[in-house]
Amino acid sequence: MRRNISQLDEGYSEGETRSHSDSEMAFVPDMDAATQHVLNLVLALPEEQRKLFAESIIRSLPNADKELIGRYCNTLTHFDPAHYLPAELMLSVLSYLDPLDLLTSSTVSRAWRERAQDEKLWRSCFAREGWVLDRSKIEEFEERMQRRVKKTREESQASRRELQRRGSRKRKTEEAFSEGEAVPKAASPESMDEAVRAQMSQGSEDSMEGVELGPYQPGASSRRSSSDALMRSKIDTRRSSTESATSMTTFSPRRKLTDGYRTQADIQFNLIPGLWRPNTTQPKVSWPYLYKQRARLERNWEKGAYTMFRLPRPEHADEGHTECVYTIQHTCSHLVSGSRDRTIRIWDLNTYRLKGEPLRGHDASVLCLQFDERPEHDIIVSGGSDAYVIVWRFSTGELLRKMTNAHDESVLNLRFDDRYIVTCSKDRSIKVWSRRAMHRSDPLMPSFLLPLLDRGNFLCYNIKTDILREHALLISFGPPMSGAHQAAVNAVQIQDNTIISASGDRTIKAWNVDTGKLVRTYTGHTKGIACVQYDGRRIVSGSSDNTVRIFDAQSAAEVACLTGHENLVRTVQARFGDMDTLTDEELYDKAKATDKAFFQALEAGMPLPSGSRRLSRRNAGS
Repeated sequence: MRRNISQLDEGYSEGETRSHSDSEMAFVPDMDAATQHVLNLVLALPEEQRKLFAESIIRSLPNADKELIGRYCNTLTHFDPAHYLPAELMLSVLSYLDPLDLLTSSTVSRAWRERAQDEKLWRSCFAREGWVLDRSKIEEFEERMQRRVKKTREESQASRRELQRRGSRKRKTEEAFSEGEAVPKAASPESMDEAVRAQMSQGSEDSMEGVELGPYQPGASSRRSSSDALMRSKIDTRRSSTESATSMTTFSPRRKLTDGYRTQADIQFNLIPGLWRPNTTQPKVSWPYLYKQRARLERNWEKGAYTMFRLPRPEHADEGHTECVYTIQHTCSHLVSGSRDRTIRIWDLNTYRLKGEPLRGHDASVLCLQFDERPEHDIIVSGGSDAYVIVWRFSTGELLRKMTNAHDESVLNLRFDDRYIVTCSKDRSIKVWSRRAMHRSDPLMPSFLLPLLDRGNFLCYNIKTDILREHALLISFGPPMSGAHQAAVNAVQIQDNTIISASGDRTIKAWNVDTGKLVRTYTGHTKGIACVQYDGRRIVSGSSDNTVRIFDAQSAAEVACLTGHENLVRTVQARFGDMDTLTDEELYDKAKATDKAFFQALEAGMPLPSGSRRLSRRNAGS
């Protein structure tokens, strides 16, 4: 007598595993007492005997039932986590993979591909590499594409209205369009995709810096290569019925997305990440694509796959400096250089040509400079051997302010942010200047200055208007101040209210702009320090002792000493792959501060939110 194939699952209790649904366990039929007794005896046998028992039963069954048993055993021992696990749990598992393993997992199936291409996963991978992104550039590019998409959509709608107007006439379609007349391209979604793609490719001003547009493939495009078709046919044959039910995000086929990038319904199985995220209603650059492009840049750098150029071009040699160049700074579109020939020159990196006339104002070598080309700032600040600090307008080259008595000796380095200009000199001092005029109540006004303003002994301050003028000297950290450097200050950095200075006296010092006091001194170098960088957490310095040293800013401990140079380390630049994480202590402090602010607001008269249970103080973080 043939027994139902499902009886082979008898004795497989739900307590042994939770990887199968209740529906899979529910088809085991009820057994009479005798059969149940036999089954219990079999299950009590040693493992080897149970195997022999099962093999004997399986051999006695027809081939069709043997095949079904094989399939069922496969479902008991193998399951696709992309199908069974919640998306959040699957993403948590995938977050432990490195980029290479993540790409490998994406080739398992369509469901795995969708999960492995999650934006958060690749954003995390990007951050773990220590890479940073210019968010303003990305947003500017996305906004520009959104405007183009909107314009193309409006043109398409106008074309459709024209077609509808023609179709409303009392004649056949054949009469509206002759055999040789093509339907306007704007009437099809594919042509709209191509139109937007063409617009995105127009000119350098319409492309995003540092991002290469990959091959674009509209959803219904027939321009597929034979290899693509072969790959698609192979994948389709392997596609399981469960994969179609899985998705990273919900999507409605009726949902209208922008026509400038592919929709979720248009996506084919393509290993090349697309420029745009597939599941958004606005053009958003995808993190997998950004990671790919940044990794390519990294690989090209490591392999030496780069293209060199010189400024000026040989055919325009007359535009160049006439003596050695001491300082440069560049962005994606401009480079500014300062030279021993006493001039500053602005170079256009798109044309490799000099922009405007050289800036003349220094009476000696230009040793340091910094610029900000953004229209709201539009500034160049330079310092030189003449002890001058000069402020220029970047866009026009206009000299805005010339401080001829900024220092007593050469200005060796300078840095500025949105608030202050910081300069350092061979005269052993660091000076802080205001970027703009400030009222005494301005939050940027250093607190230690207020008593001085009240006494009226601050020359740049107007007592009648309570205004401190633009480019006013706020403070000087130098002799005879206690703790001042004892040799030339070669480099400075500013981050928030902290200024970091490096000197020939072999020390690095941290100063607080708000209090006007020395905060900390860092020691470790055995010779003078030539350069420094500070990111808010670490200080990286280069010295005449041929080493690069890393200090913890808070504890002043030397974290690392990098050796390898055989001479003076003249300049450093560093970037660290810090993740935005909080320690338990930081979370506790944050919760405590939130509670304190809440109860202070209640005491000040804030009404208690409706339904709130916060009627008494509790432990912070609970």
